Amino acid sequence: MEKRQSIQLDTLTLGIDGFLTKPVAPEELVVTVINRARRYRKLRSYMINDSLTGLLNHSHLYAQLEYEVLRAKRDQRALSLVMLDLDHFKTINDSYGHPAGDEVLVNLARFLKERLRRSDLISRYGGEEFAIVLPGTRQEDALRIMNAMRQAFSQIEQRSSQQTFHQTFSVGISSLASAEDTTQLVQQADDMLYQAKRLGRNRVEGYSPEHVPYSRRETEA
Repeated sequence: MEKRQSIQLDTLTLGIDGFLTKPVAPEELVVTVINRARRYRKLRSYMINDSLTGLLNHSHLYAQLEYEVLRAKRDQRALSLVMLDLDHFKTINDSYGHPAGDEVLVNLARFLKERLRRSDLISRYGGEEFAIVLPGTRQEDALRIMNAMRQAFSQIEQRSSQQTFHQTFSVGISSLASAEDTTQLVQQADDMLYQAKRLGRNRVEGYSPEHVPYSRRETEA
């Protein structure tokens, strides 16, 4: 092992965690390796998972979606993308406080993980918006699944320190039956999400070529 302090300091600046001095006891080496592995796994989880919900974060979901789209095209299998947004979420934060809003997000994340398959990819896309990749699922099946989940979630009693309330969400869905690539798939699902919100929220909309594009600004005005 290198014992010169100047060289040790230089290597520490390059990201080395520390040094072991020979002779190294086998027990010390094992414990050191285990601790380093645990730290790596924890750091990696921070990089790919949302800190509040534990779901995949936006950037990692997009990378996984790219892979799933390529695999679905190669195997000639169906794939659907779901974009989900909690309805009037700002009202929850304003009326019951941000801790209540965070609890709704956590409850939704748990609900999605319990109801969906292990092979499905679930992410917190940003704020109160979630994205779900459904490999091997046609758009009509995704519509049926998400409609059932929408109805079930709306019946769950949400709690704040002040009172109980119910929460709904809106959904837009697209699939590889209409999209050529990942970018188009995301855009179509996003368009349909905002169509669901424009049409009154608490509903699920699937992409069709006849839909009329419009902006988020129009919906959120």
